[in-house]
Amino acid sequence: ETGLVAPKTTLTCQEGSTFRQEGTSQVVLTENSELVLKSGSTFTVTDNAKLVVGNGCRLLVEAGASTSVLDGGQLVVESGAVATIHDTLKMGSAANILVRPGGRLVVDGGVLTSSSDVDLWEGIFVEGDRTQPQTSAQQGVVELRNGATIENVRTAISTNSLDARSRSIKKKHYQKK
Repeated sequence: ETGLVAPKTTLTCQEGSTFRQEGTSQVVLTENSELVLKSGSTFTVTDNAKLVVGNGCRLLVEAGASTSVLDGGQLVVESGAVATIHDTLKMGSAANILVRPGGRLVVDGGVLTSSSDVDLWEGIFVEGDRTQPQTSAQQGVVELRNGATIENVRTAISTNSLDARSRSIKKKHYQKK
């Protein structure tokens, strides 16, 4: 099932609150909506569920928020959307982040890591078109700021589709200083 967040709505998870998205569900932020995860809140996308940050929308994970995308789950940042991570985002095995052309993922002092000490997560897949101008309007963008870290991952950042990985940036640990 798909749940749409009404246009121009701010959904805020306050300190002490918990939001759990389960099964094969999708939560889609639409038309200038935002999801704000405050310090002390818990937000979990479980097995095979999908959180979609739609065009003109924003996801903000503040420092101190507990956020996870578990096994097979996906965070999608659509064209015109921004997802900003200021803390640790734990990713399960087979979980990934997809940044579509015109979408922007900002990891500002945050850490993208696996949810277990054993399994690696899939990584960040950035879509674009090499025949188009190399601008943020035509390509997906990932920004790593203030010591942001991507770790315990199969493919840190790939400019290939989820299935084609031959030109991937393959590193177990990547840190921007």
